[in-house]
Amino acid sequence: MIVAELMTSNPLTVVPGDTLQLAHERMEAGRFRQVPVVDEERLVGILTDRDTRQHIGQLAQTRVDAVMSTHPFSVHPSAPVEKAAHLLMTNKIGSLPVVEDGRLAAS
Repeated sequence: MIVAELMTSNPLTVVPGDTLQLAHERMEAGRFRQVPVVDEERLVGILTDRDTRQHIGQLAQTRVDAVMSTHPFSVHPSAPVEKAAHLLMTNKIGSLPVVEDGRLAAS
C-alpha cells in the first residue's frame, strides 16, 4: 500500500502570516493537533498545538512564522506506507505532510 491511498486530500492549512489565534481555532474546529504551513501551496513548515500552547495570551498578536517548525519531515504520495510509519515512529512526530514537487499534496 502507498501513502496516496491513505492520505487526507485537501488538508486544512495556514500561511506564515496568519495569527496563532486563527491557527489555534482551525486546529480546534478540525480536532487535530498539527497543521501544515504553506506559502503558495509550497510546504514551508508545520505548526503544532504545543507551539500554540506556549503562546497562550499572545495568540492574536503572534504570527505563525514566528513559532512554526521549518523543514518538517515529509513523504511523497508514492512512498510505501511502511516508510511513512517508520518516519513517524523514529522521529516521534504526530503527522507527516505529503509533498510532491515541493507542493503540499496532503497531510
